[in-house]
Amino acid sequence: MIRQIKRVAKISQQSSYSKITFNTNLPLSITVLEKLYQNQYKLQVGKQELKARSNRTLSVNKQYWGILEENKEAILNLSHLVQKPEIYNSNSAFLDIEFDLFAQLLEEDPTPIQTLKKQMVEKMLDATTSKEEFLTLTYMLLAQNQGIFHFPIFLEGKKILLQFEKQDLHTTVFYLAFENLGPIRGIIRENGKILDISFEVMFDKSYQLLQKELKQNDLHITVTRTDMMVPLFNPSDVLLDVKG
Repeated sequence: MIRQIKRVAKISQQSSYSKITFNTNLPLSITVLEKLYQNQYKLQVGKQELKARSNRTLSVNKQYWGILEENKEAILNLSHLVQKPEIYNSNSAFLDIEFDLFAQLLEEDPTPIQTLKKQMVEKMLDATTSKEEFLTLTYMLLAQNQGIFHFPIFLEGKKILLQFEKQDLHTTVFYLAFENLGPIRGIIRENGKILDISFEVMFDKSYQLLQKELKQNDLHITVTRTDMMVPLFNPSDVLLDVKG
């Protein structure tokens, strides 16, 4: 499975924009800074602040994936907005671990999940661990208790969310979220030596990229579009349960 995730991560890296690009179907990461008036918002996109219109009511200080389109009057309009999982609203909710090191552990360690769990517990017991990092590790362990592997980490400094759940010996469901591809949900089924993989995405360009880049002779891959997607595990849901 990690090989397929690495391929998607590579696609995300290759398609990453060095500058803001308007009128494209590839999603941008958007933070709502302020509601100005009516349907006008002040946004942060990358390192740039700008103003844009949205027909959908947005929440201040929340993050979204979306498309920015510039009309003939040079007015920016937001469309295809998808609110990011709540975890994206806090940088401290993501562990300071790069994806490449994480992938290397999964590939090379004979018992990677046990090793990761041991490392998490050791880190929680370390007196130098910050309160925020301790909370993130706690959520990761709570997810594992539900059979879900929840890893909020970084890819070249950008936040990514990796989640997967083993349903049976031959079936794994997963949820991936990349800042410039949006959320991706899928299922991997082992059929002898053949892997049958299905991906669902929420943006047209993400769909086109995966269709093009994920073709392999030893894999049977399907990619479809969907309008609804949720993570396998949401820390804010656990927090609500604890408060209740």
